[in-house]
Amino acid sequence: HSDPRWPTGALGDTACRLEAQPLHEHAALLHAWQNAPVAQPAPAALPLQLQGQACLLRLDGLRLRLLNGRPTLLLPRYVRAKAADHLQAWAVHLALQAALGPEAQALGAARGALLRFAPVQSTLTRLQGLAELAFGWSAEPPPLPIKSAWALVREGESAARKAWSGGDWPERSDATWALLTRGGAEPLEDPRFAELAAQVFEPLLEHAR
Repeated sequence: HSDPRWPTGALGDTACRLEAQPLHEHAALLHAWQNAPVAQPAPAALPLQLQGQACLLRLDGLRLRLLNGRPTLLLPRYVRAKAADHLQAWAVHLALQAALGPEAQALGAARGALLRFAPVQSTLTRLQGLAELAFGWSAEPPPLPIKSAWALVREGESAARKAWSGGDWPERSDATWALLTRGGAEPLEDPRFAELAAQVFEPLLEHAR
């Protein structure tokens, strides 16, 4: 290998061999999807009601293919899957199933992981709930730190606090939070934090495959 970011010698060779397998699997999935038949396009838009206003969620332009016979949108990103990757795949999965039915799916292709979900009931209601939370964050409910909320739902309070303020890249160090909280209480101290984290991520985990 010649990439200067890799260590040299036996250590670098081992690292390259370990990386080859997930990279090969990622490339194989991309190849399979790109060579699959083109699927029927999704409707141009989905109607939603957000904060009492009629809105349209635009779906035109999505490239759907029939992967294993199912209308599929692939979301490839060759990194270790983060909370935002799971949430994006889940939201797109809900939108596709609301528009096309339970055979449609979104697949998040991450490094060494495939983010996929079972068919969902009440997809439009669930999708609208997520959108309501997203658009309401400028007022109520309070902003939800995604990384910390993901850690809370999966591993508990200590993991959430570590994600928020520990390690090399704590979520609280993001300048966005200084703007969102405007010097107020930290999000994890808000009594609604656990409730919101469960509302966003528990349905995702229940349907994850």
